[in-house]
Amino acid sequence: MRNKVHLPKLIAAVLAGCLLVAGLVGAGPAAANGGGMPQIQMLWTLPDDDSSAPGTQIMPDPGMSKSFSCWITVTGDKTQVDSLDVEVYHPDGTLKCTLSATLTDPSTVTPDLDAARDTGLITAAQREAIGNGEVLLYLALSDDFACDLQFYDAPGIYGVTSRITYTNSTQGAYTRNSFEYYGLVAFVLDFAGLDFGHTNTTPATLPTLGDADMSTPAKPTVRNIGNVPCLFTLSADPMVGAAHGQEIKPLDIDFMGEQKAIDVADVAFANPLVQSLDSTPSTAPLSASIDIPAGQQADTYNGKLTISASAPQPEETAEVELQMTLQGAHRPVDAGWIVPVTARLFERPLGGDADVLNDEPVYAFMGASEYDVVLARATFTRAGIAPGAYDIAIVSEHALLNVMRDVNIAAGPNNMLDMGTLLEGDADNNGTIDSLDFAILQAAFMTSDLAADFDRNGIVDISDYNLLAVNFMKASPVAVP
Repeated sequence: MRNKVHLPKLIAAVLAGCLLVAGLVGAGPAAANGGGMPQIQMLWTLPDDDSSAPGTQIMPDPGMSKSFSCWITVTGDKTQVDSLDVEVYHPDGTLKCTLSATLTDPSTVTPDLDAARDTGLITAAQREAIGNGEVLLYLALSDDFACDLQFYDAPGIYGVTSRITYTNSTQGAYTRNSFEYYGLVAFVLDFAGLDFGHTNTTPATLPTLGDADMSTPAKPTVRNIGNVPCLFTLSADPMVGAAHGQEIKPLDIDFMGEQKAIDVADVAFANPLVQSLDSTPSTAPLSASIDIPAGQQADTYNGKLTISASAPQPEETAEVELQMTLQGAHRPVDAGWIVPVTARLFERPLGGDADVLNDEPVYAFMGASEYDVVLARATFTRAGIAPGAYDIAIVSEHALLNVMRDVNIAAGPNNMLDMGTLLEGDADNNGTIDSLDFAILQAAFMTSDLAADFDRNGIVDISDYNLLAVNFMKASPVAVP
């Protein structure tokens, strides 16, 4: 038999507790040093290698690693900051590394702050506020192999999140941003050309056999030092006999294990070399052989082979815009609608639904929502998704997870989905709104604790209490029709 909860009595009891706590903490840590409770104001990443595009874009260094830095401005009393951590996520949503940010004197990093202003990452007014000490500046550096961007790291949008841990062991809300790591086609060769020698006996096979050793130019090798596959192609001019002028056309050529007959200047071979995602660049033998057919006159034949490399044509992908309604009549516009969001797309198992709470997603995206003034809703947009059928889940801080089943995503940008209303009140983010969340709200009542400020209006008050009450005993996942 299920236990029954008499909600009105429970609400009254918790509210009484909230009011009692409010009387005790109203003049608490928020007033320390006159600075107020510390809050993250801005988060950005350097270097910005493409100042012509909004946000931060970082270009890989071929065959090398690249350091980056995360910059955070904070308002409020620094003595209440125990630590400030930064998490960096791969484009697939997996954690790359965690960095610790330290309080930094702005005068020691003037060139970096000027670069952030000049590339539009911060405004001139924000730059001035940092320099004048009106806000605190924290800096996190990628200073080890695990967090540096390696040349073989996948291109795409990397998520960056930051949050404050206070001296009372509570934590502030996540602040999120992102940067784009560009794709780079880059490779090195240990040879100047394929030398087949010559023959005056027909028929014959003229081979050039490669190896995986970059120090043996007589045995050609190619190494990928970028982060996308290199697509190698081969074209050829006819081989012409020096004495009789007879042409070998077409040529019967084996190139890197693929054998075809190719005509003059006909690009007939395409061999992608996929970059291995580890510290060893993918290396491949560059081998080729020419078969001279029977019936050719004995002569010395000469010709030209041209090898070229390029990035493969990208597969057709989709862009998805997830639209959601956020609860709270007192939610401020626009700031209250810009919230941390995690969206996950799951492959649908045969004959059933994905377990969106436990299964591994095909895609996982983290970031901040945007406010659509026309729709009066929060939106979250991501691209680079393979077309197909998915179960899609979306969740934000202290809200339950919504799921939409069997969604057909078409190629292109016109996939706009109504993900419903995110139900507020899950203060401990465990997927159920229950008495534990009431206890957190009770302890935070009439403070600015973001864990229980469900409508993000800067104060935990009766509005937040009402949101929790109306959603009491609801749990994730919430189905969206």
